[in-house]
Amino acid sequence: MSNSEHLVIYPMPSLVATLINREQAKGSPLTEAEVVQIRDSCPSVATPVDVARAIDEKRGYKDIDPENCWAEWQETRKRRAEDDTQRPNKSPEPTAVGAVSSAIAVHVASRRWLSFFR
Repeated sequence: MSNSEHLVIYPMPSLVATLINREQAKGSPLTEAEVVQIRDSCPSVATPVDVARAIDEKRGYKDIDPENCWAEWQETRKRRAEDDTQRPNKSPEPTAVGAVSSAIAVHVASRRWLSFFR
């Protein structure tokens, strides 16, 4: 059997996306039993390896391996936590730093508000 004929079980939507969604909905970290239960009940398809790779490339990330889901989920959570601490705050809401300039920028388009300065 060639590599393109070998079938793999491939979660759709991705297992990592499903786990992220479920953890956010729960509001606390998933347990190993919950991760395994989610893996066992998530919709999946049997697909050739080359098709699975093409899906990963199109998504822009490789999904968690269902056979090693707990360990890979822990690594994913660790990477996401590190990424969150390194990202600047891009929230559209004003923050304590620069709140005044943010408020001015938000209201600049309003002529009525600008007339206040005249």
